[in-house]
Amino acid sequence: MQTRKISERKVKIIVIVAIAGLIILAAVIWGLFGGQPDKIQTGNEDKKDNSNDSSNIFDASNYDYILMYGNPRLWDDEKNLSVDVNGDGASEEFVISTDFKDGIILKGIRRKGQEGAGTSMNFWTSNLSVLLPKSLKRGDSIDDKCFLQISCCDIDKDGTKEVLVSAGDKQIANVTAIYEYSESGAIPFKYCGYIRCGTIVRYRGDNVLWAYHGNTDDNQYDLYIYKDGKLENRQD
Repeated sequence: MQTRKISERKVKIIVIVAIAGLIILAAVIWGLFGGQPDKIQTGNEDKKDNSNDSSNIFDASNYDYILMYGNPRLWDDEKNLSVDVNGDGASEEFVISTDFKDGIILKGIRRKGQEGAGTSMNFWTSNLSVLLPKSLKRGDSIDDKCFLQISCCDIDKDGTKEVLVSAGDKQIANVTAIYEYSESGAIPFKYCGYIRCGTIVRYRGDNVLWAYHGNTDDNQYDLYIYKDGKLENRQD
């Protein structure tokens, strides 16, 4: 009888250890594969200029951005980026997040002075949701294979960074909408146009943007010029 009790105790210990091991293993796997990564980048990326390795929808040699992708229902928090867009000493705030009520949130907040109050807008509901193809949307959210990105880059070299908000799957369709910083008024960032392409939009300098149809190695793209708050499509 004593031997049987000892055996049952051993079995219970083995079961408990096995369950604990499975929990630890699941946590490790989630850490490696389940979480949705974000990126905050300033300056030059360490990659070849003509490469498709980047997960980004918008790309440049010098810019700031945050990026999210995958199933929005698995995002565990919001991703933030602080950038002094117009050089006044106060950082504008940009956020990518999601909730069950409002779906995707791509927020931009304009600041006035170091301690100034913020005026915000949701890029997703302002323009981007309408521009994104229906095949890549799921209600007020996005398909699980989509990327979302907010970037800040001075495309027209006027000293104020443009805000580029991008969404898409980097395979069939992507949309990048361009916004100018607005000094005053209820709208903190003025919508100036959009680029639709297959894989990636790349800023080439001197007001020039390339919108690639497919792999960048194929060198097939539409050429856009951004100047004085206007975006012009020039077929190359």
